[in-house]
Amino acid sequence: MWSEVDTPHFLEFKIAYWIKELEMTDEEKEENETYKTTSGFLKSVDYKTAWKIFWRRTDENNRKKFLNLPNFDPKIFKEITGIDVDKTHTIKIDCKEIELSEESFKELKKQLT
Repeated sequence: MWSEVDTPHFLEFKIAYWIKELEMTDEEKEENETYKTTSGFLKSVDYKTAWKIFWRRTDENNRKKFLNLPNFDPKIFKEITGIDVDKTHTIKIDCKEIELSEESFKELKKQLT
């Protein structure tokens, strides 16, 4: 029964983010001149980008809740969200193995290089 399923939460799923003036790029400042009076701007992202941000920011426990949903299909999930959960990477930190999605792995790799 659905009421017995450990359902994931969507608290961090957003299609718009407030970007503070200090975090804005020069290009964003040119495109959003009202930042001068509002000290920032509201940045909208498309649906699949919102999913990628959500997936990267949500914790591993919440990601597992998605994967453990009854009848979860990774192909359909990828079609809807753009996230390929079949591709994962395992890294070892302090003798603990951590499994990362392809998206999270690429983001971590980008930050470390």
